[in-house]
Amino acid sequence: ERLYQISKDNNLLSKKELDLVFKTKEEKAAIKRNLLNSLGEKDIKKTISLKHPQPAYQLLKRPSLSIFDLPKKIRKTSTFLPKWIKAEVAYDVESDIKYEGYLKRQQNEIANLYKNDNLLVPAQTNYYKVPGLSKEAAEKLSTVRPENLGQAARVSGVTPSDAVVLHLFISKQKFHVEP
Repeated sequence: ERLYQISKDNNLLSKKELDLVFKTKEEKAAIKRNLLNSLGEKDIKKTISLKHPQPAYQLLKRPSLSIFDLPKKIRKTSTFLPKWIKAEVAYDVESDIKYEGYLKRQQNEIANLYKNDNLLVPAQTNYYKVPGLSKEAAEKLSTVRPENLGQAARVSGVTPSDAVVLHLFISKQKFHVEP
C-alpha cells in the first residue's frame, strides 16, 4: 500500500494487481469515513459503558473492542473485494487506529533524534551501563566509540530504538553530573 505509487510509476505490478491495491486503499478510506459516525451502547456487540454516544473511531481505541464488535455498517463499503481481503482491510484499519498514538510518539522521537545528530557522546561512556541499550549495540558502540549521536545511530547493529535510548541517556547525564 505504501509503495503503490512507486509500483504504478515503474510498472512493477500488473493492471489487475494495481486495481486490487487501489480498491483496497479505497476500502480503507471508506471504513475510516464510516468510523466518524457516533455509536451508543446499544450499537456495540460487547457490553461497555458509555455516558453518551461517541465516534466509532474513538471507541475503537479501546483495547477491549475490535472493529468486528462494531456494527457491520461501519465495515460496509461499495468496494467489491474478496471477503478475505475485506477482513484484512478491517484489521488493518483497526491496527492503524489502535497504534496511531505509539506511531506518532515514535515519529517524534526519531525527529528529535535527527535534530540532535550533533549531540556529543562523552568519550568515557560505558555503553554496557546504558539501561535499555541492546547488548549488540553496546558491543558495537564500545568498539566504534562514536563522537556524536548521529554517528552512533549509523553504526551497524544499532537500531533506531537503541539510538533513542542512547539519546535519552546522554541528555540525562548532562543534567546529572556525578561528583
